[in-house]
Amino acid sequence: EMDWTWFYVNDNYKKYPTGKSGGNTSQSGKSVEEPVPNPTVIEAEDILFPRNIILYGPVGTGKTFLAKQMANSIVNNSILTLQDLRDSFNTELGSNFSETGDRVKLVTLHKSYGYEQFVEGLRPRNNGSGGIEYQIEDGVFKAFCDRATKSLENGENSKYVMILDEINRADVSRVFGELVTLLDTDKRRMSVTTRGTEIDLIYSHKAFSV
Repeated sequence: EMDWTWFYVNDNYKKYPTGKSGGNTSQSGKSVEEPVPNPTVIEAEDILFPRNIILYGPVGTGKTFLAKQMANSIVNNSILTLQDLRDSFNTELGSNFSETGDRVKLVTLHKSYGYEQFVEGLRPRNNGSGGIEYQIEDGVFKAFCDRATKSLENGENSKYVMILDEINRADVSRVFGELVTLLDTDKRRMSVTTRGTEIDLIYSHKAFSV
């Protein structure tokens, strides 16, 4: 229900980007609503971009497809409406989605997926002399967050979206670990000065925020 509410509000925002007066009267005496300038309206790039959404439903109902369209909308600072979604279904499935620019990442989870692959973990590597040594390496999520952080520190107002496909097939607590706390919207790092909530990672012991 929240997902479709998101589209409904976006549809109306696109129709009335400057707000509604609700108090004008026509010549017939009937009250009418007309778009009027609203100095408090927020810009399109700041409106209604949710931090966390889980799409659920039967197999083959378009959850991944919808997630891809939403990701494109967010990183391109465009408002996705129901009509946009309908139009996208007339194209080849996923044809307008790509992981370009390192700002959208699609990860498919499964039963054997864990914290070491997602956040960080020890990986065996050849030490060059015939032996094996273990090194701490970033997982896909930490590497993605580091790219977003670097963009933020460079003054770029870019948005980054990760799509976790088949999240129900994974052990969420095993994959996310202490990151479950950091995913809350009010704990995100939103700017260079607003660092958000930080935790010490269990392998590298480095401070980390989302």
